[in-house]
Amino acid sequence: MEPDEISLYASAYHQENNFSTACMSVGQINSRGIFHGYDPLNYSLPLLLIQLSLASLVILLPSRLLKPLGQPSTVAQILGGIILGPSVLGRTGGFTEHFFPLRGYIILDAIALFGYIFYLFLIGVQMDPWILKKIEKREVIIGVSTVALALVLSITCSFLVTNKVNLEPETQGSLPVVATVESVLSFPMMAQYLTEQKMVNSEFGRLALSSSLASNLFGLCMVHLTILTTKKSGERLVMFKTLASGLAMAAVIYGMVRPTIMWMLKRKTKGGTLTDESMYVIFVGVLVTAFASQATGLHIGYGPLVYGLAIPAGPPLGSALLEKLELINSWFFMPLYFVKNGLVTDIFSVDLKSFLVVQYIIVIAWLGKFIGALVSSLYCSIPSKDALLLGLVMNVQGVFDLMMYKMMKRVKVCLKSIRHHSKKGC
Repeated sequence: MEPDEISLYASAYHQENNFSTACMSVGQINSRGIFHGYDPLNYSLPLLLIQLSLASLVILLPSRLLKPLGQPSTVAQILGGIILGPSVLGRTGGFTEHFFPLRGYIILDAIALFGYIFYLFLIGVQMDPWILKKIEKREVIIGVSTVALALVLSITCSFLVTNKVNLEPETQGSLPVVATVESVLSFPMMAQYLTEQKMVNSEFGRLALSSSLASNLFGLCMVHLTILTTKKSGERLVMFKTLASGLAMAAVIYGMVRPTIMWMLKRKTKGGTLTDESMYVIFVGVLVTAFASQATGLHIGYGPLVYGLAIPAGPPLGSALLEKLELINSWFFMPLYFVKNGLVTDIFSVDLKSFLVVQYIIVIAWLGKFIGALVSSLYCSIPSKDALLLGLVMNVQGVFDLMMYKMMKRVKVCLKSIRHHSKKGC
């Protein structure tokens, strides 16, 4: 949880600006019921249960509406968070105070992060890291061209807009970073989208996956270079230590944990299925890698994602993990993550001028990725229909893009360009 998120959320109900401490009574966990004169929403457990229920139910409607359009599930989840936030239902008097009070926000955030780390773990389980060996020259050309053209166009336009349009300093400072983030592709989000659309095993799906992986690697290098250029020498040393920790964790997972899992699979598999003990050990590993990520200064989802990549996809382990975790995590825990973000976002408080400028940069980045993928695909003798579709698919975005904005905001690179909700009583 970001400290400014708590401050923004709390400012809707309090005049003070110091929210470093939140108090909760140990006697207000379980409610004795309305027939004894107790409001269940004043107690932590009933409040959490109704929050889980609301978050899951609100996603159902946009999910059903968007499914025929081929939209990924992430879109419905984001819309669900916005609906429960101050943009829609939060504008109804008393809704947010009763169902999402400040005292329950910390618990909500903890549960949301719990779902988030398992979400990233499951994405890793569905991906095959050995796809790196299958990347050919044409995938590298397509991947690099997609990101490079998007970066050149969007960053150039961001500096032109900064010089020509009178904007707030925060918005001006954020435009180059918005251009960089929007130009980067997310390989995990591409893999999830292709899996949802049942295209991941097709020839086009393999081309899109390989190209997006090449794009992702090139784009992440550009993002980290952007961060490093804004840091002082001492801060750069700390960042290099963090990156070294990430490489060391990946080496441990692939050099020690993965062989142990493979050995365990050979010994603990009975009749082609895994024992409960084996599944339990795998689940504990997700929590341990998340803790190790936090302890070493990495993003909390880094360890679970790499850990998921180290687990063999498909039966018996990969498919069993998806079967046991995907439904409950996608429909009960992950919705809280988007609700948590939706509660501090009011789309009606966004300055129209700033919105149009930022959206202009985003559209330029999208066009850059589309044209870059299309032209480079045609150059590599890919059929025009597949080249056109690849250009569209290369603009798939999801949770990773939100994570990237938060990461850059946390390292003081990305200044806020959108003002969150702070109107009292909403």
